[in-house]
Amino acid sequence: MSSIGKVIVVRAEKGRITASSIEEGDLYSLVKKYLMQAAQEWDPSTSDFVALKDNKDVELESVDLAALREVEKYGVRWRRERDYLRVTFPTYTISFDNLMVSEKEYVENKVYLIAPFISEEVKEQLELEAAEITAPPQEPGGLREIG
Repeated sequence: MSSIGKVIVVRAEKGRITASSIEEGDLYSLVKKYLMQAAQEWDPSTSDFVALKDNKDVELESVDLAALREVEKYGVRWRRERDYLRVTFPTYTISFDNLMVSEKEYVENKVYLIAPFISEEVKEQLELEAAEITAPPQEPGGLREIG
């Protein structure tokens, strides 16, 4: 399936958004493009390389239905609930600089989050998520250095 649409691409490193854009193109082709780009930066001697597809649910008070219809081909679904719209859409996370600290703790230093464009509000939510994913771990009393 190849068709042009709008795609959100967010890159975060150590708790900061280093790039965020809305690109024109096919979602799947752009995911592969950023997989290849991340692979060029990946150090296999120190980090895992992980690509995950997940579905995200968001509640939106207003959204352009034409924009939603444009991304239905990617499995985007929505339904009206009371005074908002519940939207489910795929997200892709590419982690290429990370560290397993313990069985329960995994530190992501660099990630891409990629999703079909739903709205500016969703883009902002993905930016927050990317920053949180890559934020340095904290312990009571401040930051703790790892590695």
